Amino acid sequence: MLVWVQLAEIYGKAVYREYGSEPPMLWKRAIERLTDVQIENGLKNLAEDAMPFPANLGQFVEACVHIAEGRPWLNPAKQIEDNRPSGTMPYAEWKRQNGF
Repeated sequence: MLVWVQLAEIYGKAVYREYGSEPPMLWKRAIERLTDVQIENGLKNLAEDAMPFPANLGQFVEACVHIAEGRPWLNPAKQIEDNRPSGTMPYAEWKRQNGF
């Protein structure tokens, strides 16, 4: 599979040591669902980031489907809206009130 060879060009033999000489079935299925443009984008993004270890499957897919700016797969934590009902106090406040 050409994608596997290209990942090895980015990460060297570490890809083969980590995942084997052929992509595992989950990788194959994920790669088959991506477009050529997405794969090209992902390989470019990963090559530019020069991560010291081979990307895992989630990082690879994120690199493929997101634009290069911001590198969201490297910092996947996202701020979520606080949808708690009114009258609920923040955890820090609860800790303070309860002597923790």
